[in-house]
Parts: sequence; C-alpha cells; structure tokens
Amino acid sequence: MVKFSPDGRYLAVNCINGSVKAQSSPFYHAQGVLTLYAVGSPAHGEARPGAMLRKVAEARDGGWTQGVAFSRDGRLLLVQNMREHEVVAYRFQGNRLIPGVHLAVPGGPAAIATPWP
Repeated sequence: MVKFSPDGRYLAVNCINGSVKAQSSPFYHAQGVLTLYAVGSPAHGEARPGAMLRKVAEARDGGWTQGVAFSRDGRLLLVQNMREHEVVAYRFQGNRLIPGVHLAVPGGPAAIATPWP
C-alpha cells in the first residue's frame, strides 16, 4: 500500500515483506516494513512531475500489513496489521518513524482511508 501525505511532500510505502509466506520459504520475514520517502526534485526541492524519491525513514512493522494513512498534519501515520489485529500509530520526527499506540481491533483491519489524497 502507498499513500501520499496531505501536503504531497512524503510518500509512505507499507510492504508485506514476505510476512504471509510459510516460515520455510526463503522469502519469509516475520515483519513487514514501513518506509517513508521525501518527494522532491534534486534541483528545486519540490514535488513536480519527474520528481525523485529520497528515503528518509524506515520501521519494522507487524505481519500481513495492509493500509496506511496520514494524519491531516502529516506527522502521524496509521498502519494496519492483519496478523496482529491492530492499527499502529507512528510519529514521524526528522528521519525517524517512532511506533506508539497499538490499537487492538476485533478483526483484521484492511481498508483504512482518508478524505485527502
């Protein structure tokens, strides 16, 4: 799953990373990966067609990760983990994604959305 921040300056990529594979698989990993990229042009530092992505932060996440959503101010990300039946809140500070609250849900969360792009 991929999601742009409300201001278009960041792109969050939530990767299952083989966490749904059998443990005997060479592609199995116990955790997914949440990666945050800055969107910009090397010459202008702004988002525009042909812009480049620069990795700014990465965090290990739960298994069978699903959707990701930004808060309106772009400083908080919510990530859905199907295996753990939870939504995890990550704060974005500088070049770090800091895990915070783990919100338990009664089933596997799979379709988070926001009204902004």
